[in-house]
Amino acid sequence: MIMKFNIDCPDCGAALKLDVSDNIVESVLCSCGAVISADFDNDSIPVPFVLNRPDDEILIS
Repeated sequence: MIMKFNIDCPDCGAALKLDVSDNIVESVLCSCGAVISADFDNDSIPVPFVLNRPDDEILIS
């Protein structure tokens, strides 16, 4: 079952839609370039956070 949540980008405040299916949280690309995902608090409310920003260096190990 896919659930859709409305969240705001932590960087620019843009409204985004986040899909969650079978307890797997998808990530979403914001128009500002940040990749956003979310954790869920005890009340099952999504708490968005930034996975990656366009100016972040990607380290390959």
